[in-house]
Amino acid sequence: MLSYPRKDVSRDDLVDALVLAVSAAAGKGRLVPVPDPPVPDDCGLPMAIWYGK
Repeated sequence: MLSYPRKDVSRDDLVDALVLAVSAAAGKGRLVPVPDPPVPDDCGLPMAIWYGK
C-alpha cells in the first residue's frame, strides 16, 4: 500500500483487494481454476477464474 499514492487508489480498489484477500483465505486449498491449468497472459502472468469446490 505504501507504494501507491492515496490519490491513485479509489475506495472500490480497496474493497476489491479486501474481498479477494478474504476469499483467498477462506478458500485456501479448496479453489479450482478455469481453465485448468491457468493460461499465461502476454506478460506471463497466469490468468484464470477461481471458484470453490
